[in-house]
Amino acid sequence: MVARYIIFRFLVLLFISAEQWFLFFFLRNHILSKSQTWQRVAMAVTFAVMNLPALVFIFIPDSIARENPPMPLWLKMFYIWQGASLLLVVCLIVIQLARGLFSIIYNIFLRIRTEMKGADNFAKELPYSRSRRLFLKTAFVGAATYSFIGALDGILLQTRCEMTHRTIKLKNLPSSFEGTTVALISDIHSGMFMPKSEMVMYAKLLQSLNADLVLMPGDFVTFRKDEVHPFAEAFQDISAPLGIYGVLGNHDFYAGADEITRRVEEIGIKVLRNEHLMLRRNGEAIALLGIDDLGHGDNLEAAVYGMPDGVVRILMSHKPYNFPEVAQKRVDFTVAGHTHGGQIVFARLGKIPIAFASLFSYYVAGLYRNQGAQLYVSRGIGTVGLPMRVNCPPEITLFTLTRDDSLTVKPADGKDS
Repeated sequence: MVARYIIFRFLVLLFISAEQWFLFFFLRNHILSKSQTWQRVAMAVTFAVMNLPALVFIFIPDSIARENPPMPLWLKMFYIWQGASLLLVVCLIVIQLARGLFSIIYNIFLRIRTEMKGADNFAKELPYSRSRRLFLKTAFVGAATYSFIGALDGILLQTRCEMTHRTIKLKNLPSSFEGTTVALISDIHSGMFMPKSEMVMYAKLLQSLNADLVLMPGDFVTFRKDEVHPFAEAFQDISAPLGIYGVLGNHDFYAGADEITRRVEEIGIKVLRNEHLMLRRNGEAIALLGIDDLGHGDNLEAAVYGMPDGVVRILMSHKPYNFPEVAQKRVDFTVAGHTHGGQIVFARLGKIPIAFASLFSYYVAGLYRNQGAQLYVSRGIGTVGLPMRVNCPPEITLFTLTRDDSLTVKPADGKDS
């Protein structure tokens, strides 16, 4: 665990350094005037000051991190700078690619026109340098404005929770479970970015739903096993008639799976580890399954072993990546998290978020269907890397289960609804 955390800190520092290096030299070479020395000095000082807190983050004493304090203003300013820098770098890369594509098309057009006109001097290079610098300056101002507003809003957005309501139709749902409500809260990530005071707020929101069943598909903590204690203190008063259940996420395994499980179960949250149990009401039952995080001992076969045929199956899986396999096991409904909905979403193509998470999986956020099975991927409430969300507010979801005898098996198209 210690080795993982050291590696994580090193990778964060490496990423920040590369991002800031790119931005610094782009400004120096393409935006600032070469004759104005004071501009370059001012820029160098600004970059140095705004990146100094990175050393605090990388080398912060564990004793301070364990206290789980609210984030101070100076650290928020650092993350606003880093978030804006990330958005700005992405914008600049897109602008440069677009400019390069335009330049290629423009030169091809000039060559074709030159050959058609037969004018040798038509294709001479135009006085392009000045207009190019003006274009880059204008584009940079627009991109920088968008980036800093987006980063500032992202810091504020991380605590503006969205309460999502969904109706889930399940074939063969017992009549006793008609209208059953299920609350889903995922990726809490207790730690420096999620202090106890914020978790108490989320716990109150969760309890206000008065759900029959509460599901928590993993990542209770961020990296340290000590982070589970503020979580437990914040969520210890949560209750639900059918119980509260969870599974472990990858960050829980980084911190220490057994210790996290023990402390979470002390406050009444049953952690399912490659197993299932039957939820009963009025002599009827549905099955609730839970598996360990994918790549950390997950065993779906063990979870379904011994389960009665024909019973409705609801699965908790921290990562959503195994949904096609889950559909083959006749699991009716799966809830997952892990992706944070993308956390920083640059744009959307229809329902597909343009985010780093989309590089790893099609299943990023929302409801998906495959062969009659359904998957819901929660955006979660916590953050990792940067304490901000852009175009991706945190969510707590309330499902209402209802019977649907008309539900038929559909082709495995993986389309979302």
